[in-house]
Amino acid sequence: MTAAADPFAFVKNLFAQSGVPGFAVPPMSEDEIDKKLAELKQVENWLTLNLNVLKGQMQALEGQRALVKNFTQAAAAFAQAGAAQAGAAQAGAAPAEAKPVIPPEAMMNPAKWLEAMQAHMQPFVQAAQKASAAPVSAKPAPVTKKRAVKK
Repeated sequence: MTAAADPFAFVKNLFAQSGVPGFAVPPMSEDEIDKKLAELKQVENWLTLNLNVLKGQMQALEGQRALVKNFTQAAAAFAQAGAAQAGAAQAGAAPAEAKPVIPPEAMMNPAKWLEAMQAHMQPFVQAAQKASAAPVSAKPAPVTKKRAVKK
């Protein structure tokens, strides 16, 4: 490229005379700029992909942490409730209401956990069914039309 055809010749000479290191001087031809932009876009896409993978892994680990925490707390609560019922049975006192207790080993077995949860939810389902079967005694208010007042 001749000096007359290169619109950046003045800038190139200015940078060359100033003593600025080569890495600080951007490429000045269109082809070099396009090539550098394409490379930077590829790097950006790769970094974006890695960032999204990292975010997904973080969310999965946070979900696992919450799940383990909840299972641990539930197993401790069930074990404590079971121990309280066993203590009451040994003392000769009958429990006021029999509540199903999920043993801690059932927390890791999905089939046993599902059975225990269904047994636990059964009284609530029956109560809801009884409440929905009860007749409603109140009648809805009648709809009245209001006339627009003309001024």
